[in-house]
Amino acid sequence: GLLLIAVLVSVSLGAMNLILAVIVESASEARDQDIERKTRDREKSQQSGKRKLLGLLTEMDKDKSGVLTFEDLKAAWVQSVEFRRILTMLEVQERDIDAVWAILDSNDDGIVDYREFCDNLLDLQNSQWRMSYGMNRYFISKLVNEVKDRVDVVHREMMSQTKDSAARFASVELRLRKLCGEGLDPDLA
Repeated sequence: GLLLIAVLVSVSLGAMNLILAVIVESASEARDQDIERKTRDREKSQQSGKRKLLGLLTEMDKDKSGVLTFEDLKAAWVQSVEFRRILTMLEVQERDIDAVWAILDSNDDGIVDYREFCDNLLDLQNSQWRMSYGMNRYFISKLVNEVKDRVDVVHREMMSQTKDSAARFASVELRLRKLCGEGLDPDLA
């Protein structure tokens, strides 16, 4: 009787562990697919923004020099709604312009080719996002593995306790049978 209970508990715990693993894996796959879809959508949006930005910068280049200065960039932000909209779509805010300029004007000469500006701005945004994505995915994977390991430990402990309990119940049952066999309580026999 008690051995059957122990086996049922063990099988139940194993089934719950399997169900948990399937749920975690399904959620992980759905999350990955959603992230991939969002990435594709974002890249399409950024490429469109890049083409529009390049066209706008070409129009704004009155002297046809093909370069931007920091002052040109700040003036374009203030004067052109379309320029602000495109940069905002590329996730650049007014507060970011100084930092973006410092990164894109790597030789510190005060000018940046606007074709290069567009290419490097998009690369900058994508590399930051990819780095964050990679780090998040790593930590989530690590967390899932830790949860699985802890579930396995709990399962093993419960199996051990179940075996110990079954052994104790068997010992108690044996003693009761001996006592009943000795005629102490005929109703228990």
